[in-house]
Amino acid sequence: MSKLMSENFSNETYEKTFSQLQMLGKGSFGSVWSAMHKYDKNTYAIKKIIVSKVENIYMVFQEAQALAKLEHPNVVRYFSSWIQSCNSDWTDLTPVKLTIFIQMELCSTSLKRVLEKRDGQIDPLFNIKIFHGIMKGIEYVHEKKLVHRDLKTDNIFLQEINTEFIPKIGDFGLVKSEEPTHLEANTKENDIYCLGVVLKDLYFPRKSLDDLLIMVEQQGDFNNI
Repeated sequence: MSKLMSENFSNETYEKTFSQLQMLGKGSFGSVWSAMHKYDKNTYAIKKIIVSKVENIYMVFQEAQALAKLEHPNVVRYFSSWIQSCNSDWTDLTPVKLTIFIQMELCSTSLKRVLEKRDGQIDPLFNIKIFHGIMKGIEYVHEKKLVHRDLKTDNIFLQEINTEFIPKIGDFGLVKSEEPTHLEANTKENDIYCLGVVLKDLYFPRKSLDDLLIMVEQQGDFNNI
């Protein structure tokens, strides 16, 4: 077993360390939960990623190591990661499905939820502050020679501090894919395009692109939007 896996494989169960609170989200290959650490009493977001192929464990932890290097006010903070299996002989990983746990900073809400609650109302000052923070975060990620490739309002989280929201970029593909390819070089253009879509969502909070096109047709003039 490689050093990477042996250092992150834990015989300590998730249940012994955390008190699970509630599900925050669910994807194709895993789920996200809020959980309180039994020792430090802080509450975290815990991603549970189910993998059925041993080689994918290496790829997930390579991505986790990259995330561990990211420390910025506008990026969701990574704390730790480990593997668990119900197999008592944990050196033989092939016959069983494994669960990889990712311990992350827990945020108050997501940008998508806030925009949904606004019900089409636009707050220019809020939009400027939020988008500026998102740009700072993605600029930092790019400086680290990484790209996100799935930037959207679902993956931009908000931490409420003194009645103000601080945007934090999160969900770098760990839950969505068993074979993560979301942190690759030379695809910054994709993130820039996604930034434009996020900006559109801030100022035109419609449910779909079709809704936006209908609105444009009704207005008849972009200057009136």
